[in-house]
Amino acid sequence: MIIQPLFHLWAVHSFGLAFMVDAIAGGLSHAGCSKAPPDHGGNGFMAIAIKIDDFIPLLKYEQEVEGLIDWVKSSAKLPGRQIYIPGEIEQQNRGRMMMIRGIRSCWLMNRSGNYPR
Repeated sequence: MIIQPLFHLWAVHSFGLAFMVDAIAGGLSHAGCSKAPPDHGGNGFMAIAIKIDDFIPLLKYEQEVEGLIDWVKSSAKLPGRQIYIPGEIEQQNRGRMMMIRGIRSCWLMNRSGNYPR
């Protein structure tokens, strides 16, 4: 089974999500909703806080999300390619940078006798 990206067969769904985010973020932040031509600045901010355990036990939610990740990553891939979930590349890069900095820190400490600042 191949999982199609949102912009392919299900473009209507991604449009619907984008439309609702624009309506909520633009409409409630006084930045204004998207329009052509814009009639004022478009810098707005939206944050949504959800208390997950008011809806479903946290462990069940985590299991659902892990299942979603597994399902998405089980999709057919091009040879030598990987499917990433949002934030995964950044997490891998952060791990590599910490490792590089850690190695560098140990090397500098060994030369100078204390950790660099």
